[in-house]
Amino acid sequence: MYNQFNKTLYASAIVFLLSASIFVACKSSEEKAAADDAGVTTETTTATTETTPSGWQPYKESAQASIVNNLERIKVLKEKIKTSNTPNLDKLRQKRINELEDRNTALRAKIMDYKEDNVTTNLEQFKADIQKELDDMEKALKELDDK
Repeated sequence: MYNQFNKTLYASAIVFLLSASIFVACKSSEEKAAADDAGVTTETTTATTETTPSGWQPYKESAQASIVNNLERIKVLKEKIKTSNTPNLDKLRQKRINELEDRNTALRAKIMDYKEDNVTTNLEQFKADIQKELDDMEKALKELDDK
């Protein structure tokens, strides 16, 4: 008895699902035209999105702004050393400032050399590396500025 009931239940479920899928799949000519128009728009948007990687351009601009800010801070620190009266300490500071300036220049080159064709594969790792470098430089500049 249960076996016959299960067969009837499964057959009814299959018929219901097939009829529902046919009902959903059938569209009026207006719906088809609207879907075709939406499909063209979606394809255009997708092509545009693929050529411009998500998040790369804004991140690149903010990183470059940080680098420019670091250069300004380095210039201020160099001026501060010139007016200081501690020659031995100033030599150490000058050496550190020069190292930071070199790191900043290397970081700028690294960002500029990064190929946008390859952005999708390693973007998150690249951004993490750059952010770590920027944070380290920020910390080092802050330490030098506080002295």
